[in-house]
Amino acid sequence: MATRPGVPAQSNLASPGALLQLQKPRMKCNHVSVNDAGVRPPRADELVALQQVEVRADEVFAAGMTEPGIMDLADLEAGLERNNLWIAVDPGNHPIGFALVFPLGGRIHLEQLSVVPEHMGRGWGTRLVNVVCSHAVQVGAGAVTLSTYANVSWNASFYRKRGFRVLAEVELDTPLLALREHEREIGLDVTSRVFMLWEPSET
Repeated sequence: MATRPGVPAQSNLASPGALLQLQKPRMKCNHVSVNDAGVRPPRADELVALQQVEVRADEVFAAGMTEPGIMDLADLEAGLERNNLWIAVDPGNHPIGFALVFPLGGRIHLEQLSVVPEHMGRGWGTRLVNVVCSHAVQVGAGAVTLSTYANVSWNASFYRKRGFRVLAEVELDTPLLALREHEREIGLDVTSRVFMLWEPSET
């Protein structure tokens, strides 16, 4: 699976903005430690391999569906430096997936989630999402956003089952609207994409 708007991790879109009062989702992520379930922070020498993970993950997209180019190494390095990057590893400790986030409008934004095709459907994406949600709570962000395709089975519906909900147009604040404009500028079909939100359950 893969989802990414193509915004650099150090984008000026990441400045805090006013948060909307958004309703709670019906489900919640299961919080896990970043060291649990084969998920951990990467080493610097593994970052190039993550670019190949993304290339492999994007192979499953339908012909003609536009995806941004692979993640710049500088973005991955920034994610590692800021503790905003986690990888899933196989029993041999080789990277098979990763999640990269950045702060956006007072929340945590999931910029990229990728898992290689042969390991899709085995829970790795869920474990990475759980770590992202846990990170948001730990840093006091309180919410996670993402932008993804609405009608791709491993995109919007995947996140919906894990506690995210689609944001209505009236709920999009300035940082998210700016992000959508960036997606348009890099050639993504924004009419087929949605913004989604996860917030922790109060119970």
